[in-house]
Amino acid sequence: SVWRDMFPADFCDAMGQFHDDAPKHGFAQTEKEITKHLGVPIHKIFSHFPKEPVASGSVAQVYRAVLRPEIATACAARDPEFARRVLVDQRRSRRMEAQARSLDDVGAASCDLSAMADLSARTVAVKVRHPGVARQIFLDFQILKRAARAVSGIRVFKGLNLEETLGQFSHTMTSQTDLRVEAFNLRKFGVNFKNATQVVAPWPVVGLVEEGVLCETFERGEALSSAIKRGCRDNTTTCALGVDTYLKMLLRDNFLHSDLHPGNILYHRESDFEGDSVGSENSRNQTQTQTRRAAKSVAAVKLVLLDFGIADSLPVDVRDRFLTFLFSLARKDGVAAANSLLTWSANQTCLGQEADLLREDVKELVNQRCDLAKNQVDIDDVLKRVMTLLRTRNVAIDAVFASLVVSMCVLVGFATALDENLNLFEVAIAAFLSWSVTGDVVGKLYA
Repeated sequence: SVWRDMFPADFCDAMGQFHDDAPKHGFAQTEKEITKHLGVPIHKIFSHFPKEPVASGSVAQVYRAVLRPEIATACAARDPEFARRVLVDQRRSRRMEAQARSLDDVGAASCDLSAMADLSARTVAVKVRHPGVARQIFLDFQILKRAARAVSGIRVFKGLNLEETLGQFSHTMTSQTDLRVEAFNLRKFGVNFKNATQVVAPWPVVGLVEEGVLCETFERGEALSSAIKRGCRDNTTTCALGVDTYLKMLLRDNFLHSDLHPGNILYHRESDFEGDSVGSENSRNQTQTQTRRAAKSVAAVKLVLLDFGIADSLPVDVRDRFLTFLFSLARKDGVAAANSLLTWSANQTCLGQEADLLREDVKELVNQRCDLAKNQVDIDDVLKRVMTLLRTRNVAIDAVFASLVVSMCVLVGFATALDENLNLFEVAIAAFLSWSVTGDVVGKLYA
């Protein structure tokens, strides 16, 4: 859906709907699931819970709800990070209230604004798993495994390791149906990016996380897919943040969101006001002061990453072999890149003369398309051509490496859709150098 330069607009729009508009289940089933997993009816936990979800994915659908005050207080007492986020929401709402007073003569409406501020601090996203989805996924993969076994003897499929690939992928998909796994991943990302000011993810609400229900902080923003579709002045900045975040996850943290498509990223502009918000006096001087502060506000672009159901730390040897391949491309060493590719499976089927032919093929590809001194390197095109060579030369690769290549191609797809002048290969080289020298990805790599 992000490759609008390759596919018709109506096709991209249709595919983009699957990001957050998958089939939904009814509200009666949602009530049943929440009562089953949390042990009490909805009204005991939430002061407001809508009938319709705000989005629906392949595993669960999401509601925007409001916690009861006593529940929010109890959860904040048990979790300092949740308490901090509630406080941040309260302060943000108060700043908005102060700005409204300074720019408009709202008078008695300030009481309503205060009530809104209180609700904002208790607003949460509630993810409810679709009924029967875990069993359906299990049955789907049983069928696929039998089909893979039936065609595995055909020469063209031998290098694909279909049964092993399906086994790894089925484990990933099955674990995604346990929302406690996503809660764990959200906390891990939150710790890794605790000092980041422009990239966040929801934070699970302690005590309200079970296998089929996940309650988390509600993060504001517009789907990145919408920004790609309509375009806006923040596209380049948004792209920079996304690329920086991905490379830091891969290199610095070794904890990668493996489903980072535009439907799982939100962005918004947040005004940071100078000074603290003030009271509701109606003096002319104070109103003028607040108006000046509002005029000086700086709109900071923020990214929100969602849906951490498919995220994991890579085994050290897997990450090292993948990075060795990317480093070889950066050094324009095609033979080393091919040798790295041949380590992407313990049961390698490309041997002897076929392996030598692969080395020649990759060397020619790298010489033609990975020379930064001559032209801009299209890493998406290079990776796709590499995958074609792997199929041609019957090279076996494990599913985890295929997933890494696909995730990087998705990154390139929406990054170039936001900034057509982006040279992601050049940015990646800067990240590799930073990580190789310091063991960290320092600062912003691309702005």
